Amino acid sequence: VDAMVSRAALHVTGTLHSSTALKGRVDLDRGRVLSVQIDVPEEKMDILDISSEFAIVHNTVEKKQAMITDNRQTVKVCSGDLLGRVTGLEVCGELQYPNASRQAQGPYFPLTGPTKLSLALRKTDSLTSYKLLAKRVENKKQSVAQLSFNTPGSKIDRSMAFDLVLNHVDNQLEISAASPWKKAEFKGAITNTKSLMGVRGSFITDDVNVYSVTSEMKMDKTKSGMKLSPLVEIRQPGSDNIALTGMLAQEGAKSATADLSLTGLTAQPLTFKSALTNTKKEMSMEGAVANGDKQVYSARVGTQMNFNAKKMEVTPFLSVKTPRSELVNVAGSAAYTTGKLVKGKLAVNLLRFKPATVDVTLSTDARKRSLRYKGKAIVKSSLVSGKMDSQINVKAGRLINGKT
Repeated sequence: VDAMVSRAALHVTGTLHSSTALKGRVDLDRGRVLSVQIDVPEEKMDILDISSEFAIVHNTVEKKQAMITDNRQTVKVCSGDLLGRVTGLEVCGELQYPNASRQAQGPYFPLTGPTKLSLALRKTDSLTSYKLLAKRVENKKQSVAQLSFNTPGSKIDRSMAFDLVLNHVDNQLEISAASPWKKAEFKGAITNTKSLMGVRGSFITDDVNVYSVTSEMKMDKTKSGMKLSPLVEIRQPGSDNIALTGMLAQEGAKSATADLSLTGLTAQPLTFKSALTNTKKEMSMEGAVANGDKQVYSARVGTQMNFNAKKMEVTPFLSVKTPRSELVNVAGSAAYTTGKLVKGKLAVNLLRFKPATVDVTLSTDARKRSLRYKGKAIVKSSLVSGKMDSQINVKAGRLINGKT
């Protein structure tokens, strides 16, 4: 306000400050050795500092004003002990502001009073820098990679190392990692031959806890097919070993079988068996899953066949079983004798229902001047039962008589 003789005003001052700096050194030697050093600030680094102040101006005199002082809020947050223990540094932030949201009179933010926001990086240890060293060596026999990290001058040991060795001759891999908090080592091998494919690995922590995994597949080729023997084994401290073993066999397009067993997951071994048959006399498929010797679930479906010049026979079947009962059982037969007889039979047995059967017979009786066709059908079930006989006489291609 300028009143000619006297002048008054409200002066608001905002300040933004930052003092960040990074000093380090990077060396690379022929692409094989990398050295990195990053210096750490001595005590504190101000990443961000924002503040505001208020003053009343009367003529040429300024006088700072506290503005609204009631319910002034201060919030301080730091990154915590974990970051300090690993890096030797902590990040802290602070916010100060007047909270005038409940006052009916007064200005709106940011004219409510002085405000301050700061973000700073502080040392929690006496380290002077971070050092990282990486090496790589390769030749025909092996590949070696090394990585190390250290904080010189620190009170807490933060030395960490990582080594990797790949042996090209034996197809073996070794990985080791060490730190003040944990030590770990991994060893692995790969096998790839005509008769064996596999991967083996072991993981050791703190020289005590051993975890291992073995995965193999043996292959035996024959003239007409192949036999596979898989093996998967997992070992871990404090629990039973988990193992998958068994056999898979295939003989051309005629048959295929599987017999697998899984132990370690349940009290009783889990087994799986299956068979596929595809021949001139039988086409079928069956399988069974079991938990121990008593808990067995199985299914079987297919048909058996017998063909020759004078007769054809087909026998279909279907069965589904549980440990307590047989859910479905379907069995049948069909036969055809050239020019004389057709017979068929089907029996269906469903859980909680009485068995149902169907018998059908068709025959032909050829005489000198006539033909006689006979048919017979019998149905038995809980829903309907019945019997039917039929006879037809044909002479010179004409129907003479018939009865049912």
